[in-house]
Amino acid sequence: MVRTNNLPQRRTMISLAAATLCGLLWTHLYLTLWFGWQSTAQTYAVSGFYAVGLAVGLALTFLADHWLLCRIRNLTIRRVVWIALAFLLVALITAALLAAQYRLYFSQWHEPFLSRDWVLQQVFTAIGAIAQYAIFGIHYHGPGALLIILVTCWWATRTKH
Repeated sequence: MVRTNNLPQRRTMISLAAATLCGLLWTHLYLTLWFGWQSTAQTYAVSGFYAVGLAVGLALTFLADHWLLCRIRNLTIRRVVWIALAFLLVALITAALLAAQYRLYFSQWHEPFLSRDWVLQQVFTAIGAIAQYAIFGIHYHGPGALLIILVTCWWATRTKH
């Protein structure tokens, strides 16, 4: 019987779950305590959007680490690339989620499916959502996201003793 070592997969799943829960908690606390939002369904929805963006972005970073970044032998360079990739993917995934939400909201005023005007409306709705996220929404991740990504990077790339 062949025994495989499941420690890397277990470490990845634990890191991803912990980062997602911390991201959800951090975003909710940040919105309510720093920005003064009331603890309503809207606050939970926004916290959920940002936590899902963090979780999917980190999951894609773990996949990239498994397939590409593991070839980088210098640990410092690997961690720097890991952190940069994590920030980029978290921001892109969160922006894409918000663009999909915008599309759902504005679809009631859009032209018929796959018409030329519909395609233009989709493109400009997505661009508007991403621009609004980049200008107004990215700070909702707050300094907690930086800490979560740094700790997750350290945990994921630490060496075995």
